[in-house]
Amino acid sequence: MAATVAIALFGILSSKAVLAQESPPDSVNPIRADSTVTAPTSGQSNDSTRSAGPGFGNAFVASEHVNVVPMMTPYPEIVHSLSRIPGVMVHDLSAPGWAHGLSVFGSDPNQLGLSYAGISMDDLFFGRPRYEFVPSTTIDSIGLASVAGGRQRSFAMASRPYDSGRPVTEALYWTSNQSLQAVNVTHSQRRRLALAGNPGTLGLLFGYRGAGASGEYPSSKLQRGRQMIGRLRYHQERWSIELTELYNRGSVGQHDGVIPPIFRRLEASVAGNGARRQTRRNDLAARISVRAFGNEPISALLTLSRQTDVFLGATFDTDTLSTKTRRLGFDLSQSVAVGGATATFFGSLQSDAIRTSSWIADTSATGTSYVSTGARLKFDGPIHIDTEVAFESSGNNSGLGIKAFVSKEVGNFSVFFSGGISPKRQTLFEKNGFATIVDGDEVQRIFGTDGPSSSIANGRAGLNLLLGPARLVVAVHGTIGEAGETALIASELNNSLTWLQMESQTTIGYSGLLSLRAEKSKGLYLAVAPTLFPRSLPSDVGRRGEALSRPEIFVQGRLGARYTLFQGDLVANAYVRASYWSDFAGRAFHAPTALLVLPATETISIPSSSTVDFVLEAGVRTATIFVSYENALAGTNLLEGNLLVPGYPLAEQRFRLGVYWPIFD
Repeated sequence: MAATVAIALFGILSSKAVLAQESPPDSVNPIRADSTVTAPTSGQSNDSTRSAGPGFGNAFVASEHVNVVPMMTPYPEIVHSLSRIPGVMVHDLSAPGWAHGLSVFGSDPNQLGLSYAGISMDDLFFGRPRYEFVPSTTIDSIGLASVAGGRQRSFAMASRPYDSGRPVTEALYWTSNQSLQAVNVTHSQRRRLALAGNPGTLGLLFGYRGAGASGEYPSSKLQRGRQMIGRLRYHQERWSIELTELYNRGSVGQHDGVIPPIFRRLEASVAGNGARRQTRRNDLAARISVRAFGNEPISALLTLSRQTDVFLGATFDTDTLSTKTRRLGFDLSQSVAVGGATATFFGSLQSDAIRTSSWIADTSATGTSYVSTGARLKFDGPIHIDTEVAFESSGNNSGLGIKAFVSKEVGNFSVFFSGGISPKRQTLFEKNGFATIVDGDEVQRIFGTDGPSSSIANGRAGLNLLLGPARLVVAVHGTIGEAGETALIASELNNSLTWLQMESQTTIGYSGLLSLRAEKSKGLYLAVAPTLFPRSLPSDVGRRGEALSRPEIFVQGRLGARYTLFQGDLVANAYVRASYWSDFAGRAFHAPTALLVLPATETISIPSSSTVDFVLEAGVRTATIFVSYENALAGTNLLEGNLLVPGYPLAEQRFRLGVYWPIFD
């Protein structure tokens, strides 16, 4: 209903003849098609549309700007675009629309925060990031924080400002030799509109995404992937108001893994054939900014999110598991200039509740909340400093959250540090269990009525050296896991999960980036990004499972060439992209919850392997064409097949074609 209202408003307002169109600049906001990885800089805009700001959704500082624009990468799903970042590994389930996970510097893929324009994009019940909910074509910039919102690490995505005076319709189409069909269409325009005699501008945005794919195996079909976004923004010199409506609906198969021989498609079958997941999600946000004191506005954001999840078992005698949840959020912030620094005071509140479920009495369901209030200080001088101190509370987890990002640049050399500590955020899943998968009484027996209690602490430090056309980035990253921290481990049949309370453990890893001419617009270039996790096997079962869940060596690399032809009408970027990983146990995909958990046994079930992709990105006037031939060696005499999640082989010899086309006026 809310989506229908937003669409109707968009149609009515855009048709008003009394609105005069603004004088247009020549092009839409420039975006780089050749963005590769990350730069350890802060660089967040103060524009309320661009940046959520502190206190909005998964508030964060200590952020590194990620130089990836998902719309301009050769991937139809945002999770694979983010996997281009050094130190990030995707737990790839191969099939479109599935719950792929990301591990950032070895973190638990279920414990990543995710927000878009201030709206939290995590699952309202399980807390895992829901990448498919993000309208990827509208993303302007991405920040990666070490600790944020009670999560181990967090991605915060800012919306594009759409400040071009020309109406623009952007179309993005994808197809593949494995039945993928996906389309993304976004239209935006700005108009002059005076209210009470004061000039102002009205910005309108509407977007639609639809996707479907039959999948390689039974019960892997993406039957429905729909998304609609509508946004109305009115701006005057002293104030602005913005309304955003984001609606998602999906239906996708959820088998329990491919039964051997896993790399022979014609002979393979799946466990849990017939299982399916259906999801509906609605996010409504209202933001108002007023310059009441000086030049810095006081900003308020109110959000309402509702989500319905239904898991249909493989057989008729399997219980249907369904939950309906909702989240209310309120955020308030005010910035003040203090000398050469900017201080921001903020408060944030989120309240989660179970509306109904198929397996727990409504009167027995327990809600959760998250509260954060504090101050942020940002100083741009000889040393860039961005710090935050806040009181944070979630259930019986409460205390000071301290985060910092510090960088110092001297000529072509710079050093950086990001890190922090925060009370862990609790989820509805951790307090209520999930049917017979995780018994709620057992959860309360282990953790008490307030749920598990622990803190999160991690950090990353390194150096960035630029020598002519070469760049070298070397970093060390660590996570301090305290006693009492929890992990989920699967049963032998993967039909139930068990909570483990773990001992304290410090994990250290290393990552790097070596590039040659990677930032040049023409000619050959090379980029190699290794990530290392020296493996130690502690006696604690959970910590040992975590160590085995990640490879000791993971390397990504690209070798390519950029060139311009036909007097600039064709700008091409052709490259070979490769990745390598050493053997590891991985994480088991648990279909009823869509969580990536520790496997029941410590068997090294994922052998060392590699992927090789051939990619062409070509800009033809205003359009961009993506052509990729992925995992080219799999299914040949050189390589029978490979996988990154036990039981879920990677697609072999996949051909994909994408076209992005902006149409002005």
